[in-house]
Amino acid sequence: MYRKKLSAYAVVLVIGMLAGGYLGEMLSSVMPDGVAKDFFLTSVVGNFGPFSIDLLIVALTLGPLVIKVNLVSILGLFIAYYLFKSFI
Repeated sequence: MYRKKLSAYAVVLVIGMLAGGYLGEMLSSVMPDGVAKDFFLTSVVGNFGPFSIDLLIVALTLGPLVIKVNLVSILGLFIAYYLFKSFI
């Protein structure tokens, strides 16, 4: 039971971050340049990879994985968490 609830939270939070990220990208094209745009849409970017796995039969390369976090994506995360808690 606990494992299902934890995985459901993880899925909801990832969806919230993705929705917030997409909203941030849409806002960046609409908002005029200024302090508000810089405040909400300045991102912190983390890069991971590439990762290579060679199993002799199958070789797989993943990456690079880029995580881009800004204030709007964090707001999306909190909104998704609030909606999940209030409806489930």
